[in-house]
Amino acid sequence: MLVAHLQQQRVEASRDLVRGADYRCPGCGVGVVLKKGEIKIAHFAHRVADGDCTFSQGETVGHMEAKRLFGEALRRRGLKAEYEYIIGDQRADVAGWAPDGKLFAVEVQHTSLPEAELARRIAGYVEKGVPQLWVPFIRKEYAGQQVAERTRLPSAISRYSIRPFERYLATAYGGQMWFYDEVAKKLLMGRFGDYWLVHDGGDFGAYYTYSSSRWRKLELSRFYCLDDLFFSLDNSRLGIDLGGCVEIEQIMAVGRAVQAFEGAGWSLADLQRRDEGLFAALREQRDLFAEALAAGDEGQIEIHGQATCRGWQQAARRLLGIEKARIAAAREALLRDERAWPDGADMAIARVRELWPGATVTSVREKNRD
Repeated sequence: MLVAHLQQQRVEASRDLVRGADYRCPGCGVGVVLKKGEIKIAHFAHRVADGDCTFSQGETVGHMEAKRLFGEALRRRGLKAEYEYIIGDQRADVAGWAPDGKLFAVEVQHTSLPEAELARRIAGYVEKGVPQLWVPFIRKEYAGQQVAERTRLPSAISRYSIRPFERYLATAYGGQMWFYDEVAKKLLMGRFGDYWLVHDGGDFGAYYTYSSSRWRKLELSRFYCLDDLFFSLDNSRLGIDLGGCVEIEQIMAVGRAVQAFEGAGWSLADLQRRDEGLFAALREQRDLFAEALAAGDEGQIEIHGQATCRGWQQAARRLLGIEKARIAAAREALLRDERAWPDGADMAIARVRELWPGATVTSVREKNRD
């Protein structure tokens, strides 16, 4: 932990503090020791772990470093910030106060958290009227990947095993949220997309695709320093988000457009099958937006970001129009009684006839009008 009490005063762990003083745990009040060195971050620890005290729970160096990064970023803005601050019956990793005195909480989630516990903690902040920002660590196997090579261009993890609490947060944040990379010690904007699986039913089954409940596609932005971003209150479903530059705003806007498109049940493959020209135009516009991001030209980023949003919206309208026309044609044909409507048994019978010509089977029935 990063804080302790000394003579009833709150102190923060640092290399400037002296060892051996009567430091006390803010939670249970027992004595704690100051640990500091040349490698590990200065922190306090219980002499003996106390299962009833939340402050004595094990904490990694990476988590303490992330908390300090957020706290120092807030203080460099001239804002008040406190580590491990008690709000109601829970402890925020970092608490900050806006210029108007509004309290907000930052939670840097390092380990997996049960959804029920996450929901309880979110509800606790909501009940107190405290805006909150949740930033999970990117999984260890992806942390620091291509640190030296990463440019302004986004990258993607095509098959990401999403953790339950990440799924919960992704829903709360509309499909995209910030991640912390403990190797680079920077942030990335991430957007979850569907990962499609294929079901082949064999000779008698149907071939279809469906979205995996375990796997997701995760698109990641370049790295951002916290000093390049600002905390925006009342700008998300949880009351606080990070933004601050044209690049981030456009990435988030395009992400919302993609989320709306995919949320309607469409995919780029659907668009390519139904309108090759619009598919090619959208793909070209996405490439132009990626080139603008790579160049870092804010004017071009804004122009092509807005155009890409319009492209996704046009694609959704086009597919919706095609689907409505198809349904209308099917209804008209049904009213004219011009079409046979086979059920599942009829389809199986037809397949049997195809595999075993000459077999005696029941004929396909026509569906009568109601």
